[in-house]
Amino acid sequence: MTGTTASGATVTATDTKEVEVLNCGTNVTVGGTAPTQSLTSIYGAARTLEFTYNPSNTITEKQTQAGLGTVTGSNSLTTAYVAITNASTAFASGATTYFSGMVTAGEQIFADATLNAATNTPIAGGQFSTAAGANVYAYVFSSEAAFLAGQAPVQTISYNTSGSQAMHIGDQTGSLTLAGYVGSNGGYLTQSSCSTCTTGSGSGSTSGASDTLTLNLCEDAYQGDAQFTVTVDGKQVGGVMSTSALHGCGDGNVFVLTGNWGSTCHQVGISFINDAYNGGCGGGDRNLYVNSISYDGSTYANTSASLYSNGTDIFSVGGSTSTVACPADVLTLNLSEDSYQGDAQFILFIDGKQVSTAQSVTTQNSSGGSQAFSFSGNFGAGCHTVGVQFTNDAYGGSCSTDRNLYVNSVVVNGSTVAGASAALYSNGTSNFAITTQH
Repeated sequence: MTGTTASGATVTATDTKEVEVLNCGTNVTVGGTAPTQSLTSIYGAARTLEFTYNPSNTITEKQTQAGLGTVTGSNSLTTAYVAITNASTAFASGATTYFSGMVTAGEQIFADATLNAATNTPIAGGQFSTAAGANVYAYVFSSEAAFLAGQAPVQTISYNTSGSQAMHIGDQTGSLTLAGYVGSNGGYLTQSSCSTCTTGSGSGSTSGASDTLTLNLCEDAYQGDAQFTVTVDGKQVGGVMSTSALHGCGDGNVFVLTGNWGSTCHQVGISFINDAYNGGCGGGDRNLYVNSISYDGSTYANTSASLYSNGTDIFSVGGSTSTVACPADVLTLNLSEDSYQGDAQFILFIDGKQVSTAQSVTTQNSSGGSQAFSFSGNFGAGCHTVGVQFTNDAYGGSCSTDRNLYVNSVVVNGSTVAGASAALYSNGTSNFAITTQH
């Protein structure tokens, strides 16, 4: 199967049982080159499928294919309870649940193949089959109470249970539109990747971006890091992001997004998408915390929240919105790696205290570049010790089969720390002395 984008790039599936992008407004590129394979060939099998909920009873496909998706029942509910599973009946015993919860029109739904939403336990394999539409069923109920009471769904959506057809980003099947795709190798594409994103007087495009949105977030980690997505005025900006700074340490990760949104008031949405909880003895709880949001250099009031379950919090920034003081300190690590059978990982320590989970570095040292990891907090005036711990050294007997980590520079509050560089060729911690002045 071959598809051609509006601008002429060709996307060819070597296996028809894949997820593809067709008819985009701009070329789809990987490393600057138009792909000649399906998305699963490039990014790996789907780990997460992102849908947008809007009540509908119709099927609109990017490429008409008999049997790709079917819809039964009728749905006109602005607010509904949706369950996405691998079972062909709504209440099948032992079914794997990829998503379940209340949704409203226009809301994004993330079907996660790594965690069973019904049991909060990992799913073996952690990905959909290469036929990403196979064994995916969505059930729409009038309410959570109706679901819990075992009432019949008002609408049932099934995707290509034979696995012989390709799903496409932008396909609408009843009340769900496939809007995004996260591969097991980390690739991420959304419908907005295929069109110019505009809202109000501004645009989400980063070309010639004049506005900066800075997010300060942290987490309670459990069986993985908290993941989230961001919208500005209802339009998604960027892909799925993860935070690694631990809430109990009082620190946060800094995420900087750019666009052309303008100086008026804007609504920033932060969606927690992979909640996990084990309430038993010795259990864990994954949570997401929004510490603060800044826009064009100003930090705004009432931009903090604790998200203990999947959902979206909306914050106002810009315009006449009240501002507050921002966190006192920002620490940026510029790192690179030699990869071998996986990427180099590190953990950050400040004054001997672990403040992050293990994070992967993906920029190769041989490229001459660095990958920036930013953390914020109130470290206090005076001298501090920053520790970068290399955690997963590997060696295969030659220079080309050797995983290493490189600290290229450390920046504190905009100033590069003199002499703060190191090459870590084995597991261990490099410590750097920093000074903060408030």
